Amino acid sequence: METKQTAETLWARLKELALLKFEYAKLTTAERLSILLSAMAIALICMIGVAMFLFFISLSLVEVLALSLGMAWSSFIVSMIYVVIMALVILLRKPLIINPIARFISKVML
Repeated sequence: METKQTAETLWARLKELALLKFEYAKLTTAERLSILLSAMAIALICMIGVAMFLFFISLSLVEVLALSLGMAWSSFIVSMIYVVIMALVILLRKPLIINPIARFISKVML
């Protein structure tokens, strides 16, 4: 009789432990997901701001260069600056983009 009661108590405690572990896993997942999504939102806002900044800087650089070189050559020079920057980002994509993202995700998930 007592063995049956002990087994039932053990089963109830195991069931409660499993439910608590499941609830903890849900809360941990929600916390990590919210950190990840907020970081993505901040990165998106920063990227939009940087794009706007670069757009206006490009326009002003074209205007300044156009005073001495003409509009066509100044536009060409600014576009070549962007080609060089894009080539550098592609060449250095692992240390500039992939490694920081991997470190951040591993820090959040582990």
